[in-house]
Amino acid sequence: MIKLLLALLFFFLLLSCDAQEKNSTNINTEHSRVISLRQFNKIVDSCIELLQKKRYSEISDSGHIYIIMCENTIFYTHIKNSNSTKKRFKDDRYENFTTAFYADSAAYPKELSKIYNWKMTAGLGEYFPQLDIQLGGRITDHSLFNVHEQ
Repeated sequence: MIKLLLALLFFFLLLSCDAQEKNSTNINTEHSRVISLRQFNKIVDSCIELLQKKRYSEISDSGHIYIIMCENTIFYTHIKNSNSTKKRFKDDRYENFTTAFYADSAAYPKELSKIYNWKMTAGLGEYFPQLDIQLGGRITDHSLFNVHEQ
């Protein structure tokens, strides 16, 4: 009887993971915060400054949210109308952000998980309930920006 219950539980778990995987292959930015490329670049620049000049514990909640949204946007956004994995954001500004974000063996993500409680998501990301944002994994659309060229 226990084996049957475990088998059923495992089966439903697999179905749930498969459905999540199908829904997350393409990130839908329909409900993401829409900003212009110019606004995004200003936010990225200010996040670089925060990462380089402040202790992580001194950064405000909104600062952490912007940093995470920038990281998710830079990492997960690819060139539109392309089936390739070519990154959309790849010039020096975004490289500088990534370098600051992962400086000292990924210090920022490690320290962030010491500052805030977090939960591992099904997609192996980190969800920070206090900030209502997810870093990495199969991110939700409110965890990144929808950047328009204008």
